[in-house]
Amino acid sequence: MKAKSGPRNLLLISFFTFAAYGIPQSLLGISWIYMQDTYHVRLDAIGVLLGVATIGRLIATFTSGKIIGRIGVGRFMFVGSLLSIVGMFGYAFLQSWELLLVAQFIWGVAAVAINNGINIFAAANYGPSRMNWLHATFSLGSTIAPTLFTFIVFDLGQSWQWCYIVLIVIQVIITILIGLNLPRWEIDPEALAARQQPAERIQMRDTLYLPLIWLVMGMFFMHSGIQLSAGQLTSTLFIEGRGIDPIIAARWITVYWGSLAVGRIVTGFIVDRLGGRLLLRIATFLILVGAFMLWWNITDLFSFVGLALMGLGIAPLAPTLVSATVERFGKRHTPNAIGFQFAAGAIGGALIPGLGAALGEHVGLDTIGTFLVIVALVTFVIHEALILRERRELVPQFDHV
Repeated sequence: MKAKSGPRNLLLISFFTFAAYGIPQSLLGISWIYMQDTYHVRLDAIGVLLGVATIGRLIATFTSGKIIGRIGVGRFMFVGSLLSIVGMFGYAFLQSWELLLVAQFIWGVAAVAINNGINIFAAANYGPSRMNWLHATFSLGSTIAPTLFTFIVFDLGQSWQWCYIVLIVIQVIITILIGLNLPRWEIDPEALAARQQPAERIQMRDTLYLPLIWLVMGMFFMHSGIQLSAGQLTSTLFIEGRGIDPIIAARWITVYWGSLAVGRIVTGFIVDRLGGRLLLRIATFLILVGAFMLWWNITDLFSFVGLALMGLGIAPLAPTLVSATVERFGKRHTPNAIGFQFAAGAIGGALIPGLGAALGEHVGLDTIGTFLVIVALVTFVIHEALILRERRELVPQFDHV
C-alpha cells in the first residue's frame, strides 16, 4: 500500500511538470508559420526539426535505464530539466536554423528524461487513477499553448520567441522544485531491481519474434503521427490554405488539444465498461470520421468539428494500448514491449508529420486534409488487423515463452 500513497506535493509537482512538458508540442504547430520566416525555411522543414528531436528521444530512451541505475531517478529528472532550459533557449534567442536543430536535439533528450523519470516515480508511488490524471495534465498543457501564443503574439504584439521565453521561466521553476526535493524522488533500489529482474531474462529479439508486437508498434507509430500531424499541420492548412483568420484557427486548435484532454479523462470512466478493444475500435472510427469532415470542408465549422472529433478519437489510443501490454505479451515481455511501443511512437511522430508537410509544400496545402484521411484509414485498418490477430492467439501463453 505504501507504494500507492506517495507524497502529495511530489504528485502536484509531477502534474505541473507534465503540463509544462505538453506546451511545446502544440506550440510548435501554431508558431511554425512564423518560424518559417525567421529561419527562412519551407513548410516541410518541420519534418527535419521533428526528426532531430526523435533521434535525441531514441538515444535517451535506449540509455535511460543505465543512466537511472547510476545516478538515480531524481538526478536524471534534474539533468533533463536543465537540458530542457537549454533547448528552449535555442528557440527563444538563436537565429540560426542549424543551431536550432542542435537545440531541438537537446530538447528531445530532455523530454525523455522528464517523461521517463516522472512515469517511473509515479508508477512506483501512485495508483492507476492518478497515473491517468498525470497523462491528462500533458494534454491540458497542449491545450494552453495556442492560447498562450494568441495572447503574446496577437494581444501583446510580441514576437513568437516570447512564448519560449515564458517556457524558460516555467522550466526554471520546475528545475528548482525538482532540485529542492531531489532525495525524495528516489525509488527503493530493491523494489526497482525486482521490477527489472524479469526483463533480464528476455532479450529484445525474443519480444520482436511475437507477431502482435509489430501490430501494436504500428498502432503507436500511427497514433503519434496522426496526433502531431493534426496538431501541427492544420494551422498551416487553415490559415494559408483556406484563408481562415489566425486567431480563429488558434482557438480551434486549442479545442483540438482540449478534446485530447477531455477524451483521456472520459476514458478513465468508460474503458472498464466498454473494454479496451471496443473502445479503440470506436476511437479509430471516430478519427476516420473526423478526418473525413476536415477534408470535406463543407464549412469552416464543419472542418473544425471534424478536428475536434479527431482529438477525441486519438485520446484513448496510447493509454489503452499501454494498459493492455501485460495481457498481450505477458509480464516478462512487458518492459521490452513498452520500450518498443514508445520508440515506434517517436519515429511516427517525426516521419508522418514530415511527410504530410512535404506533400503540402510540393503538391498543395489541400493535400494535408487528404493525407490525414489516409493516415486515419491506415490506423483503423491496423487496429482491425490487431483484433483479428488477437482472436487467433491465446495471449496468456506469452508468459511461458
